[in-house]
Amino acid sequence: ARFPWGNEPPDEQRLNACGASCRAWGYSEGIFLPTMFEASDGYFAIAAGNHQLWLKVLAVMDLQPLADDPRFKTTLDRATNQAALKEILDPIFAQRTVAQWLAAFEAAGVPHAPINNYESALADPQVAHMGWVQPLQLPDGTMTRTFGSPVRFNGQTAPVTAGPPDLGQHTHAIRTAYDAQETHDE
Repeated sequence: ARFPWGNEPPDEQRLNACGASCRAWGYSEGIFLPTMFEASDGYFAIAAGNHQLWLKVLAVMDLQPLADDPRFKTTLDRATNQAALKEILDPIFAQRTVAQWLAAFEAAGVPHAPINNYESALADPQVAHMGWVQPLQLPDGTMTRTFGSPVRFNGQTAPVTAGPPDLGQHTHAIRTAYDAQETHDE
């Protein structure tokens, strides 16, 4: 399978909390229409987990004849024939932008979501509203952004008040503290 973030790890690297190997669902949920698609400018997900939603997806894509295709007639048929279904859907999804597909699925009542990269996640209006990304000045004066605390107290987010130290900035203080501790221990 091809993913925007790379290949899946081997099964022996995918362990659950009990130490048992887990199956990666990856591209799809196994019993539904494949869920992640590539548009002309990025990725998005849809959730068409029942027949009515499947028919809505087909209507949005102007692919109503697929409803009668025996390979895709039921949810189980679609799961069994995911590779063939992907070959049909992918070229069509690549013809429009993420925003265009999401608007069409919104209008049709199909659950959907963009799959954000870092830039679009940081630019999300909800991220700005919640104050999760805050400005930060580095020791050399460069301005950057960092994640703030997601925890709120009395409706307020704790501000980021200190940045990372410059290389070697605290070396003397740390060495002095260790020297004092070693002298005290002797």
